[in-house]
Amino acid sequence: MRARTRETCAAHAERLGVQAFDLAASEWRALEAPADAICSSLAVHHLDGGQKRRLFEDLFAALRPGGIFVLADLMRPASAAGWPIAALDWDRAVAARSQTIYGDRRALARFEELRWNYFRWPDDNGIDHPSTIAEHLHWLEAAGFEAVDLHWLLAGHAILSARRPLQGQA
Repeated sequence: MRARTRETCAAHAERLGVQAFDLAASEWRALEAPADAICSSLAVHHLDGGQKRRLFEDLFAALRPGGIFVLADLMRPASAAGWPIAALDWDRAVAARSQTIYGDRRALARFEELRWNYFRWPDDNGIDHPSTIAEHLHWLEAAGFEAVDLHWLLAGHAILSARRPLQGQA
């Protein structure tokens, strides 16, 4: 994923920092210079709620005034009724992508074999700890972010963003 990010963003390589680190550790969060933007994709759901709150506080501090944080991640349904909907939507999304890439449903078959649909088999692993959209939005606002918003939601996956206020705001 890091290699693909470097490839995709090659035109902006001088402004891009891509590195491996332990997301739960805090040492990496003290950046040499404030960042204009921080993006995370499919990683934060591995942290529990308290760890997410602390991460958002640290990311707020790591951004320059006016900087933006974008989060694309797995989100836990807020009600029991949402679980089967998210499970079905994720299966459908994988089936459609498999059809586009391979012309058949082989990726869905592997997805099911691995029991990778968190919303269908939430107890199959101990590494996923998704939180609700409402929890994410609350923690981001509590950390000091403004313009906290949900931009996209499908199959239990969402894209959120939040902006650090400019100097003199908050």
